Amino acid sequence: MKTVVRALLVSFVLSGAGIGVLFLTGKGFSLSDFSRFLNIPALYVFLLILALVAWWLLSGWRLMILAQDREVTVLRATRAFLLSLFAAAITPSATGSTFGMAWYLSKYTTTERATAVAVFSVGLDLVYFAWSLPVSILVLHLRGIDIGLATPVLILTTAFALGLAWVLMFRADLLRHFTAWLFNFKWLERFQSAAQAFVEETVHSVALIRALPVSTQLLLHVITGFMYLTHFLTASALAAGIGLPVDQVALVATQSIVIAVGFLVPTPGGAGYYEIALGRAFAATHVPESAIGPFVIMWRVISYYLYLLIGPFIGGAALIRAQQQKPDLEPDARD
Repeated sequence: MKTVVRALLVSFVLSGAGIGVLFLTGKGFSLSDFSRFLNIPALYVFLLILALVAWWLLSGWRLMILAQDREVTVLRATRAFLLSLFAAAITPSATGSTFGMAWYLSKYTTTERATAVAVFSVGLDLVYFAWSLPVSILVLHLRGIDIGLATPVLILTTAFALGLAWVLMFRADLLRHFTAWLFNFKWLERFQSAAQAFVEETVHSVALIRALPVSTQLLLHVITGFMYLTHFLTASALAAGIGLPVDQVALVATQSIVIAVGFLVPTPGGAGYYEIALGRAFAATHVPESAIGPFVIMWRVISYYLYLLIGPFIGGAALIRAQQQKPDLEPDARD
């Protein structure tokens, strides 16, 4: 539980700093804009919850297809996804998400398969961001939204995501050669055996999933696209519910860009970065400056703090203990 408390404290401090930057660089916040969130029509609350649950269930469906095991049902896979979001929220750059997913799935399928599912999920996400980044940049350009100096950063991020996804999915064996070269340096030699073991596990895991039919792999990419779309639509429902004059298409495109870059930010849940980046991005989509602070705060509650709150109720404490002890992922007794 100390890990969660520590993550919360760091997140609150950095998030507060991010909101402070927005306040100082914008036109301030209006209390009346905060009050709007207390009067969202029931229809938009329903649409927001619908988009949120759809994001969870589509993610669970994707994991279920990857697992190829009758014991991994949609509900169990969805719980694994929620635990991965909780783990991501309390670790820098979301590094704990893969472990959280594999740890829970190993209760219902083999350790080998659970690891393969977690690794391939990362690959699917990388492929999504690799194609969605240039598409989002084009969409913003066509809508007259200039992202200026961010373009070179986004191009580099796209190239990195595409390259890493290609290596993981089609040339994972290249990791062997790179690892052998990198960990041959004297100051890294002590990590060589652990790194090589990780690479071998990754290569074998990806080989397992790549054995799926091509049609199934294509379906997984389609599901991934809809996953992120429903995730972004929660912000759209929130904006519409409080009557903000937002360019909804641009809102989806900017979220795709901001979240893709956010995976490189070394703070729990990207705290600090997301408040500033989303605030400036939302301003570009015509959110009034006085409403940006309240909107960003509410969106972060839905997209980040929610998982810190529900994590302990779905096995977060056991996940933290397992991650700290670093056990092998042997399946536990089934529910």
